[in-house]
Amino acid sequence: MKQGDHVQLIINKLGKHGEGIAHSEGLPIFVEHALPHEKIQAKIILVKKSYASAQLLRIISPNEKRVTPSCSHFETCGGCQIMHLSYDEQLEQKHKLVKEALKNTLATKDSFEIFPCLASPQPFNYRNKIQLPVTQRASTIVSGFYKRGTHEVVPYDRCLVHHSIMERSAHNITQLIQNSMLRPYCESTQTGSLRHFILRANSKNEILVGLVTNGTESSHVRNLAQSIKTLLPNIVGVVENINQRKQNTILGEETNTLCGKPYLREEIDGLLFNTSLASFFQVNLHAAKILYQIALNFAQLTKNSIVLDACCGIGTMTLLASRLCKEVIGVECVPQAVVDAQENARINNIHNARFITAKIEDKTELFQGIDCALLNPPRKGLDQKVCQALDTFGPKRLVYISCNPHTLARDAQLLTRYSLKKIQPVDMFPQTMHVESVALFERI
Repeated sequence: MKQGDHVQLIINKLGKHGEGIAHSEGLPIFVEHALPHEKIQAKIILVKKSYASAQLLRIISPNEKRVTPSCSHFETCGGCQIMHLSYDEQLEQKHKLVKEALKNTLATKDSFEIFPCLASPQPFNYRNKIQLPVTQRASTIVSGFYKRGTHEVVPYDRCLVHHSIMERSAHNITQLIQNSMLRPYCESTQTGSLRHFILRANSKNEILVGLVTNGTESSHVRNLAQSIKTLLPNIVGVVENINQRKQNTILGEETNTLCGKPYLREEIDGLLFNTSLASFFQVNLHAAKILYQIALNFAQLTKNSIVLDACCGIGTMTLLASRLCKEVIGVECVPQAVVDAQENARINNIHNARFITAKIEDKTELFQGIDCALLNPPRKGLDQKVCQALDTFGPKRLVYISCNPHTLARDAQLLTRYSLKKIQPVDMFPQTMHVESVALFERI
C-alpha cells in the first residue's frame, strides 16, 4: 500500500474522533466521514508504519443509519464529527466507545454494568458557550471557527449546536468589531490586539461577553465593550481577558471588568450559581442536570456523610451534595473558580461547604476520614499520586465523572483497592464523539 492508491475498504468501527476505521494488510486505515459497516472507495493519503489515512471518494454501500448533515459547514469545521449519523445511533456508538475503552478492565476487574448512553434533552442548540477567533481579511473582520487541522478562520452563518440567542449576538458583535477602531491580532506579524471573543449564556437568555486581547489598544477595547453593552440589551457584562502568550491557549490569567457584571448567574435544582469567564461550567446544562442527579444517586449520601469534591470548579456538585450530607469540602486549582464557589455558597446560604485552592494531588491527606469522594478530573484523568492516596486511605465509595473513557479505564486499573460497580454514559455533546460517564467504585 502506498500514497495515492485507490482502494476498496469495509469500515469496521468509529474511532474516538469520529473517523471510520478499516483494516487492510494488517494496517488500520482512518477515513474521515466514513461510518461502520460501509463499503467505500478511498484514496490513500498517508502511510505510516503503524497506520494509514485515506480520503473518502465514494460510498458503495452506506450505513442504514447515515443521514444528511443539517449543517453546511460539516465538511470543513470539524466540531461536529458525527452529524452524519442518526441520533439514536450516535448514542449506540458512544456506548460502544465506553465499552471498548473498558474492555481490559472488564477482563481483570469484578463484573460491572455499562448502561446505555442517556440522550441529551436537546441534540441541537445546547451549547451555552462560544469561543470565536477573530481575523482580518483585506478590510473585513471575520470571526468563526478554525478549519479542521489548521489555524485558518472559517466564517459561518449559523452553528446548529449553539444556543440560538448567542448566534445572533455573535454576528452583531462581529459587526461592532468591524465598525470599531480595534484590530484583530495577527500571529505572523504580532500586530493588532483582539484574539478571540467568548460568549456565555444562561437559561434566561442573558449573555456574558469576554474579549481576549494581548493587552494593547486598551482605549479601543473599552469603547468596543461599551458599544456591545449599549446596543445589545441581553448582555449583562463585558470583561477583558489578557493573553500575551504565543501558544494556542485561548485564555490568559488576567481578567478585568470593562462594564456591567463580571459573571453570569444560572439556576440548577433551586440553587443559584455565578460563573465568571474562566471558570468551568458544563456547556450543556440540560444534560448536566441529568449527570448531576446520577452522580448524587450513585453517592448514596446521608445526613452523616462527609464528602470530598475533587476538581470542584465553581462548586456546582459541592453545593448540590451539601443539601444531602453533613459536610462537603471542595478542592479546585483555579483561584477564580474557588472565589466563585465561595460566593455561590454565600448566595445560597449554605454553611456546611468549604473550599480549598489547590491541586488535589497536593492535598491527598483530605481523603482520610471522608465517606465519599466526587472525582471530576480533566481529560487527562487522575494524577497517579491521587490514585495511590485513594488506595491507601480513600473512602468506601468513589463517584467518578469522566469526560474521557480511556483515562477512566486507566484509572480503574490503578485503583487496585476499589471495585468498579457500574457506569452510566451521558451524552453531553451531541453530534460529537465526546461522551461523559458517571462511574461508581466501592472499596474492596
